Amino acid sequence: MKPLNYRSVAGAILFVVMADALAQPVITRQPTNQSVSLGASVKFQVAATTTSPPIRYQWRFAAAELAGQTNSTLNLTNIQVINAGSYGAVLTDGSGSITSRLALLEVDAAFTKITTGGIVTDIGTAIGCAWGDYDGDGFFDLLVMNQYDPVTGLAQKNQLFRNDRNGGFTKITNTLLTDEARDWRTCAWADYDNDGDLDAFLSSSDGFGYSSQRQLFKNNGDGTFERVSAASAGNSEGAVWADFDRDGFADLFVARYGLDWLFKNDGDGLSELPISLGGPREDSYGAVWGDVNNDGWPDLFVPVKSDPSTNRLYLNDGRGWFQNVVTGSVVSDIGHSFGCGWADYDNDGSLDLFVMNGGYIGNERIFVYQNDGSGSLSRMTNQLGELASDTGSFVACALGDYDNDGYVDLFVTKLGGPNQLYHNEGNGAFTRIRSGSLANDENRTPVNCTWADYDNDGFLDLFVARGANFAPEKNLLYRNAGNSNGWIKLRLIGTVSNRSAIGAKIRIETATRGRQLRQMREINTGNGLAGSPLEAHFGVGDAAEIQRIRIEWPSGNVQEFSGILPKQIFRIFEPSRLSFSQTNGNRQLSLKGARGLTYQIQSSSDLATWFPLANVTITNRIGVAPVTYSQEEVKRFYRAAQADP
Repeated sequence: MKPLNYRSVAGAILFVVMADALAQPVITRQPTNQSVSLGASVKFQVAATTTSPPIRYQWRFAAAELAGQTNSTLNLTNIQVINAGSYGAVLTDGSGSITSRLALLEVDAAFTKITTGGIVTDIGTAIGCAWGDYDGDGFFDLLVMNQYDPVTGLAQKNQLFRNDRNGGFTKITNTLLTDEARDWRTCAWADYDNDGDLDAFLSSSDGFGYSSQRQLFKNNGDGTFERVSAASAGNSEGAVWADFDRDGFADLFVARYGLDWLFKNDGDGLSELPISLGGPREDSYGAVWGDVNNDGWPDLFVPVKSDPSTNRLYLNDGRGWFQNVVTGSVVSDIGHSFGCGWADYDNDGSLDLFVMNGGYIGNERIFVYQNDGSGSLSRMTNQLGELASDTGSFVACALGDYDNDGYVDLFVTKLGGPNQLYHNEGNGAFTRIRSGSLANDENRTPVNCTWADYDNDGFLDLFVARGANFAPEKNLLYRNAGNSNGWIKLRLIGTVSNRSAIGAKIRIETATRGRQLRQMREINTGNGLAGSPLEAHFGVGDAAEIQRIRIEWPSGNVQEFSGILPKQIFRIFEPSRLSFSQTNGNRQLSLKGARGLTYQIQSSSDLATWFPLANVTITNRIGVAPVTYSQEEVKRFYRAAQADP
């Protein structure tokens, strides 16, 4: 037998012992950089293995030890600017210690993430959301629509959050809008009966044995609602209001799986038109009204998800119906389209179109169509900066000037990654913002989103509905922290036009950053997936005044104002209209105005001195009242004056 080499064995044993003595924890997961907004929470994690347990942890911030932070996870809440910096952990076991990589925490002060209150702590299956001042106190409230729970298979109730006017919300439960469990979809607010209070149309699917898929709720003016219609089965999705025939009453379009619905409002309620828009096999989740060709009549765009999908554009012919556009890239580009929105992103006075593609199906691009002013839409492919090249499963969008620089920005919900915020640079290009919670929050179940200045500070805040189609989830609310830029908000009250002023165009001119800036907004109720507030919000940068405000009402009335100071909410009533008629030789003077308002009828012989004749209160739904006057006058001028109540 060969003699054993003891020197070799001893050397091997010594090597093993020394190696074990020099072992340290081996880090298998390093902390990662993070970017959040004010108020958010942050979690840093580190993981390691060791041959000499246990592992002890000590977290550090800017090289200083954090007292009590001795776990593998570091949780920080209510993040503020002072929390920005580098974080790392020292890991120690029985053989030594090792320091993790430093992870940078960036704190973006542009927004504050709201983390308290039922509006963001209640877990639900939100699919639709709509801002609307249902109680008339000047602050926007929020209705959240909940789909069936895909985990339990049970229908859900909606949630109504009343704005407390102090930055918080109170959940309202004793209302018809929230008392019934269904497979809900979306809500659209509008004053359909022109009585001064916002009414609500709610849609739902035909799941769980429910046969009624459209419900209209009348606002009683005291915080309660009355159900005034419920009929027709089918998968009802997004609903949007517009006075398409310009008779002074808001009409309604409902996107569906199959034939879409169009309802005409004649002042006594909604009646379905005999011909419906759309095809029998199309799958539409939303739609958006907008006067694309600037002829004064609202047109309609409907995105279609069907495979292969063909989106639809309907031009209003001004005679009570629509022309289906069949040529052009806007109806020939292929994509699984979900959300959409009109906005004048290049400030040329015409509405441009944004279409979200991919949704729950694939990896696609966002379509952006630029309007040439006549209604011809051309898809932009390489002039948009990052917006032109980014791909993803995009679901919904919200358009608004969040930094008040005078250019409309874009927020997009996306599956399979964080949502995306694009800043409009004012030169036709969009830059993707990567800082803050809006662009970095975990994104498991995002669906719809909508901007609204819920605290009336002049800066747009953002709500994101989450949970539908996947699993119950908390919604997101981000409060805009603001900056030094100016702004103005206009809230219009229609009299001859529909009371909600849907379809009104507002144009403003300012001297911003040393050059003339012209902007345009058109009042609408959103895109069917998410409801927009019924007001026009403008950012004006460093402008000292709004040089001109021009309002083009759906009725054809035009108003102009000049020399308006920024940073205020401007409430404007549409001028009433007096008209003469003659029947069998008898002349009749009648007043068209807002229901519920009182007007003083005045007369003059020289347009200089005016005398009061009578007070007339509009009480009927059509908004017209006869005026008693002397028919013996040979030459006389008449006008109606109404004070802001």
